Amino acid sequence: MSTYAVLTTNESGADSLIDINANFAKAQKKELDVLTTTISTATVSSSYQIYRGNALSNSIVYTLPLASTVTGLVFVIKKIDVSANIVLISTTGSQLIDGTLTKTLSTQYSSLTLFSNGTGWDVI
Repeated sequence: MSTYAVLTTNESGADSLIDINANFAKAQKKELDVLTTTISTATVSSSYQIYRGNALSNSIVYTLPLASTVTGLVFVIKKIDVSANIVLISTTGSQLIDGTLTKTLSTQYSSLTLFSNGTGWDVI
């Protein structure tokens, strides 16, 4: 990896060396926002990146937003309970998730990582 730095001079004439790599690494770090859901329907939004579905009491339907409104974003949806209830992931309009309108999570700890390509959804 290349190292980049900038030499600056402040008002009093003192030189400072700024480590661009360290500043860039700090800017790139982001904590993920997580939502655990127990209600029967939920809308996926850019407010959260990880959705944990607890379908112990009832099945859950997550509805994805229009892919064009969240282009380039990645969402993870996971079923965290042991019940026979499902977590269903559906699209808005006629958009597809790897060629289908819905995806189903039926076993504990199963998950999908979804990428918005701007016109639909890719499972990655």
